Amino acid sequence: MTNKILRFVQLFACVVLTAVAVSCGDDEEQAPIIDPIEKNPNAVFAGQWTTNDFMKDGIWIIDPNGQAKSVFKRVVWSMGSLDIYRDSSFVELNNEFSMNLNPKTGALDITQGDSVTTTQMVSLEDNRITFEYPTTRDTVVMKKKGEYCTTAPANIEDFYMSANRFKMHGMLFRSNQRALEFFYIFDVVDNLISEYTYTPREGNKAHLSYHVKYRLNPEKVRLVTGNSNYKTDVTFDITGELDLTFLTHEEEGKNTDECYIGEMEGEVTGVSINNRTGKESSSTVTGKRLFALTKIDENDL
Repeated sequence: MTNKILRFVQLFACVVLTAVAVSCGDDEEQAPIIDPIEKNPNAVFAGQWTTNDFMKDGIWIIDPNGQAKSVFKRVVWSMGSLDIYRDSSFVELNNEFSMNLNPKTGALDITQGDSVTTTQMVSLEDNRITFEYPTTRDTVVMKKKGEYCTTAPANIEDFYMSANRFKMHGMLFRSNQRALEFFYIFDVVDNLISEYTYTPREGNKAHLSYHVKYRLNPEKVRLVTGNSNYKTDVTFDITGELDLTFLTHEEEGKNTDECYIGEMEGEVTGVSINNRTGKESSSTVTGKRLFALTKIDENDL
């Protein structure tokens, strides 16, 4: 255990000494009362991290109590023959575990389900943590990429939402409470309803509701692609009511866009209407899901 680790995660104790109590005929001294005030040692893990085995581990999202989620943000490559789609993305949970640091010994307990393994810290810095992997004793290097969120962002303008259903949640939130679908390129879409309301709440909570209705216009598709045989004519009507909890925030970097990752809970309903036949179909997504909000550069629109 290095002195650097001990200094970084030391326990603080406040010692309150009481006066000597002397009574008539009794000179026995009362023992001092010790009131320990502990700093949470697991707070050093709070934030967004990558590891030296990123392809396997994904992004680590860790709260100040050491509760961790391994998350993947994956690209969805459009496989259609017509060039009318954007590359999209979705967010999925890979693993959940907890990390508990003993600041006196440098021992690190990693708990997954009912299994607890103990390993040893190698080094601990502000933005870099190294420890031995419990089973293989390989060195794990955590590099900090983002901060843990204690407050929700004031607005989500120019952020694109990724989740596990990219056509339902894949919205781009613009200024003036205008929400746009982001799966089809704008050149082939008629925007019929494009609205959202975002309301920050206490701490890292917020509420998001949106209503987006658009038509995939076949005439525009034929014009963009040059395919005179394209006949699909469909309208999508999507409504969402979501409670958001923002977990981490990554600022824009050399090879990364500004991004928030969090959990959402609520309901999103999508209705598709075949304008040629009048047939409608619908689907609903409910429950708790992971999400990412990524800042979109104007050059990417």
